[in-house]
Amino acid sequence: MVTNKNKSNLNRRQFIRTGAAALAGAAIVPSVLSGRPAEIAANATIDSIHNSPGFYRFTLNEAEITVFSDGSFRLPSEIFAFSADQEKREEFFRSRMIPFDEVPMQSSPVLIKTENHRVLVDTGSGFSDQEGSNIGRLGMAMQTAGISPNSINVVILTHAHPDHLGGLVHHETQDAIFPNAEIVISDVELDFWTDNNVSMQLPDWMGPFLPGIQSVMETMDGRFRTISAGDEIVSGIRSIASPGHTKGHISIVLEAGDQELLIVGDSITNIHIDFENPDWLFAFDLEPETASNTRKRLLDMAATDGMLILGYHFPFPGLGYALKRSSAWQWYPAGWTVLP
Repeated sequence: MVTNKNKSNLNRRQFIRTGAAALAGAAIVPSVLSGRPAEIAANATIDSIHNSPGFYRFTLNEAEITVFSDGSFRLPSEIFAFSADQEKREEFFRSRMIPFDEVPMQSSPVLIKTENHRVLVDTGSGFSDQEGSNIGRLGMAMQTAGISPNSINVVILTHAHPDHLGGLVHHETQDAIFPNAEIVISDVELDFWTDNNVSMQLPDWMGPFLPGIQSVMETMDGRFRTISAGDEIVSGIRSIASPGHTKGHISIVLEAGDQELLIVGDSITNIHIDFENPDWLFAFDLEPETASNTRKRLLDMAATDGMLILGYHFPFPGLGYALKRSSAWQWYPAGWTVLP
């Protein structure tokens, strides 16, 4: 059993520096497209891409989905697949062109617009005071997409890590960013983070972030609607238990006619490592073995049912499919021709 204390050799200072650092030149441009992948402008410069808030819009039958870019960052590569043999891990990273030093990751909140609701799934980091930061861009992306925060009537949190709930509260005024929205979170997740002894249940690297999480929760007190995993949140949108990354992590399923969209949050974070080696453990999962089992269960369900998958940390806009390959799976971006 892997314990929280030996999951990673990272110290706090290294995590804060690298985990919140920007990914310069993230390949994101605004796009308003329906039903097909965004096309990145071939002549876009690094500076113009870095400074452009991004969104991607498509429809799933009667539902309209907008994927926002909250920006991007890098994580030290030793966090990924820390349980794997180093030589095997390095060969796999090399074969998939995954950087050895720091792995780039996007953050992509999702807006689901139905006949009666505007549902935002996760809220991004909120802000960053790190030099050269490229995170905390949800507000700019929403403005570019023509979406007012006041129009959101439901916010769903897959879990309560800072890059998912940080955008609930303005960091200077402490005002609610989405004043007309109820905040939906799993009962297990809320109970965990509001427990008086939560600090004793967290790994060391999480310590610096706990006060910020608790501050947001205190500000939002009275606005939360707790659900049990598996509950329907609004008509056509239901939750799925996906614990491991955190105690009460949930994934979201949108049912739109004969089509389904699976929003995985942080239960699946990498399109190569998690799909092809789901047993490899991720150091930022609170319960790594549970998280591994969750990955396999979700990927099996998505592949069996032909569900469209949307990953919060996948390459933007993070849409694709899981295809069964022997004892694992393979990622196919949406829009590609999938051959048998």
